[in-house]
Amino acid sequence: MTATRVYKNKNALIRAVVEPSSVVLDVGFLGQGIQSGDSRWPHALLKKTAADVYGVDLSIDRSSFPDVTHYQEASAE
Repeated sequence: MTATRVYKNKNALIRAVVEPSSVVLDVGFLGQGIQSGDSRWPHALLKKTAADVYGVDLSIDRSSFPDVTHYQEASAE
């Protein structure tokens, strides 16, 4: 039987599985319960850890996220 891993939060999961060569799609990156300027924001950790990060959310403030190549407004459904 394979051991089950339990991560106490998203940042612990990111540290465990995301590598410097990873390309990540972060769906709902703004709705994480932590403001984008907070150092604990999971998307910020992804950007520090992975080679390339893309974000999708229902509504994006283009003044904060002007890069349309990496950030798109869309529904995950």
